[in-house]
Amino acid sequence: MRLLILVVSVFFMSACSTNEQVRQPHEIENTVTLEYFGSRNDIFRSGDQAVFTTNIQAKESPANSNYRVDFPLSYAVFCNAQKSECKHAVVKSSIKYKVVKSEPGLLTLVGTFSSEMGRSKSLESSLSRSGNKTTSSVASGVPIISEERQERDIYLALAKGEKVILNGISGDRVALYVQ
Repeated sequence: MRLLILVVSVFFMSACSTNEQVRQPHEIENTVTLEYFGSRNDIFRSGDQAVFTTNIQAKESPANSNYRVDFPLSYAVFCNAQKSECKHAVVKSSIKYKVVKSEPGLLTLVGTFSSEMGRSKSLESSLSRSGNKTTSSVASGVPIISEERQERDIYLALAKGEKVILNGISGDRVALYVQ
């Protein structure tokens, strides 16, 4: 009797199975390096070295999934040739993106590069649950460069080793490349 139950059980289980293999989507990850170079500062030479670097494991994003990187606040100083008159500003820049295609050594992403400057800017850390907030300001009475915001849509198809530079509002810039 037990043998009969075993045979019948195996028969029913095999009737429910299939020979087709279940295919899992093949996710390809590329490493994207973002380097942030601070704002132009005519008093203190700046811009030669990245002030912030991060590596991102990028793979295709779900339809409504965007990622964001906030860069450190930057301080811009624009002076005349004699450096006798200078204007200042605090700069806040970020990039929001979505990976739309990821193949070995090739990455396509769309998004927005935002850069804004003014007398005072704040940056809230997304890494801290306590809401760690950093604020930087130009002292009152000091002339400011301007109060403005620039938002640029980006569409990038990056091949491995290729570097793309996104220029911000104040001479700040972001270099992106796929490793």
